[in-house]
Amino acid sequence: MGLLYRDIIIKGARSVDKDIIDVEEKQSWERPKIHIIPLARYMGKGTEGLQMMSEEIKVQNQAVTIPAQVRWLSNPLTIK
Repeated sequence: MGLLYRDIIIKGARSVDKDIIDVEEKQSWERPKIHIIPLARYMGKGTEGLQMMSEEIKVQNQAVTIPAQVRWLSNPLTIK
């Protein structure tokens, strides 16, 4: 995503360090946000529900690599 703004990033970085010559992509992961899910299925004690969600995402989308732990967008008590 940052590569879309490559020139701006390089210009800003060079204002701090003149030795920076380029930026490159490290990973192509974008942060998907899943809305309107059945809470009864994924609201488990601790992280059990989130672990189930992570496993289901992996099974149904085998090309997807999840580099970080699946988490709620808001406080689970607020979501309930």
